[in-house]
Amino acid sequence: MKKLIIAIAAILSFPFVHAQQNQSVVREYKKEFKTYGFSDPDPIARMGNIYPYYRFDGYTDKPSVKEWKVV
Repeated sequence: MKKLIIAIAAILSFPFVHAQQNQSVVREYKKEFKTYGFSDPDPIARMGNIYPYYRFDGYTDKPSVKEWKVV
């Protein structure tokens, strides 16, 4: 019975042991993407969480190419 418990524990722990051996790689670079900016702000400042700042509710329909940082 003891050997069976040890065998089951070894089988169940194998994926965790294997996962610890993999290394992660993180890269950071810049890439250009087609970007749609915000539309013109609502000229009337509304009372609420963001008062007294303008509110941007939409996006423009004209894209521009902008460089972004990609991780």
